Amino acid sequence: MRAVGRGLRRSLAAGVGAALLATGAAACTGLGDTSAQSAVPPGPSAEQVSGAAGAGGQPGGTLQVLVAGTIATWDPQLMYVGPEAFFAQRTFARGLTAYGTGAHQREVQGDLATDAGTPSDGARSWSFTLREGLQWQDGSPITCDDVRHGVARTFDRRTHVGGTNYASYLLDMPTRVTAEGLEKPVYAGPSDTAHQGDFDRAVSCKGRTVTFKLRDAEPDFPHIVALPEFAPRKAAADTKTDKASYAV
Repeated sequence: MRAVGRGLRRSLAAGVGAALLATGAAACTGLGDTSAQSAVPPGPSAEQVSGAAGAGGQPGGTLQVLVAGTIATWDPQLMYVGPEAFFAQRTFARGLTAYGTGAHQREVQGDLATDAGTPSDGARSWSFTLREGLQWQDGSPITCDDVRHGVARTFDRRTHVGGTNYASYLLDMPTRVTAEGLEKPVYAGPSDTAHQGDFDRAVSCKGRTVTFKLRDAEPDFPHIVALPEFAPRKAAADTKTDKASYAV
């Protein structure tokens, strides 16, 4: 699912740039194999690139991406490979924050959120307010509960076996020590009704504002929530099977 907000033009522009880079890299492979080279379509001309850059953002259209290898998953909460995650962030797996472009590419900015977050309690608590009018591609609104559900999915060890797990270690929630000596949260995801209160206290909603309570001070939390792990997810999109699904 794609979150549609004010930064869509910026995200699509970055995604197109990634696609052009991927195409160029693919065209450089198989130098001794003319059949492989002929299978790669010619890249856009300088005039086409210039025209596209000056045309401004337009709704609709199809973005085609050439990648070397198989994409393991497009599920934001299951992603781990850097290039795939970065591309997803710029196209459909929108988050509360995102990195800027051009001269601001090292700066974290509000994306679905109005800004890069507001800290309190010595940076042990962070609040983010969603922009007004955000929608999924089906026209339904993106809500604070969608953000909460996306984060909650990362605690489900049946399905969350490959993605990042910053939420599990940073949120102020009860933990237990496993037989292997690892400290893990007691809460086990959206289906764990017995410990749902632990998650509700750590990640709460008030209107369009979501607040995260952390175990320790984390001044870099706005950078962390830019990861696909913290992307919103509609609970209605989950299946009843043991394996999570994600429809783009």
